Amino acid sequence: MGRSFKDIFLIVFPLTGLLFGGLLYYLLNLKSMGAPGMQTAAGLGLACGLVFGVGIGYLVRTNEVTLPVDASVDVYTRLQLILLQMGYRLDTQFQKVVTFEPTLRAGIFADRIRVELVPGQIRIGGPVYHLEQIQDRLGL
Repeated sequence: MGRSFKDIFLIVFPLTGLLFGGLLYYLLNLKSMGAPGMQTAAGLGLACGLVFGVGIGYLVRTNEVTLPVDASVDVYTRLQLILLQMGYRLDTQFQKVVTFEPTLRAGIFADRIRVELVPGQIRIGGPVYHLEQIQDRLGL
């Protein structure tokens, strides 16, 4: 189960809208304008909240995919090399579940990637953008 766009947007939109609206209200000295200043600050705050909510909601969403793999190919080693190239490093390993932690090179909106090795398939969970890159590089 991943974080969807809607879940992230509904958190980020009101928080950044209130923050930027309040900052603009005081920093641009809109309180001296009275009611029109309050409306201007609220409108600009909503606009900033909308932009940040959509942007972060799109970039931070996560998903989980299950990919069929051939038993004759060492997918785990290939996956480790791909994740190292993308800017991830090995974090924890418990039986057949491996977690990779992002470095700054992976990106500011990167999140952990969880890999579960199951006979005949591999389950990978993490940021949607990075999962698409992994699928392309694995050729699956």
